[in-house]
Amino acid sequence: MPLAERWALDRLRRLGIVDNRLTHTVPEVLFIHRHDRTAAPVAAALLAAYTRGRVNVASAGQAPAHGVDAMAVRVMAGSTRVRPLPSR
Repeated sequence: MPLAERWALDRLRRLGIVDNRLTHTVPEVLFIHRHDRTAAPVAAALLAAYTRGRVNVASAGQAPAHGVDAMAVRVMAGSTRVRPLPSR
C-alpha cells in the first residue's frame, strides 16, 4: 500500500475514533524518540512486521528530524525475517 494511502486511511480511522464513530479494533503502540530518526522508526517497523497488522504502530519525536537515518534504512532493508527474542 502506498505511503500516502496508508497515512490517509490512518488519519480517517483516527478521526472516526475521536468523533466516537469508530472503536479501537486493535491495540496501538507509539514509539517516541527525541528526533524520531533511528530508534523509534526501527522499533515501530520491527513491531509492525512481527505483529502483522494485529497492532497499530507509529513513531514520533519531540523535535523530528528530516527523514529516517540512512543506516537505519539499510539495517531494516537487510532484515528479511523478524523473530521474537528467546525467552530466558
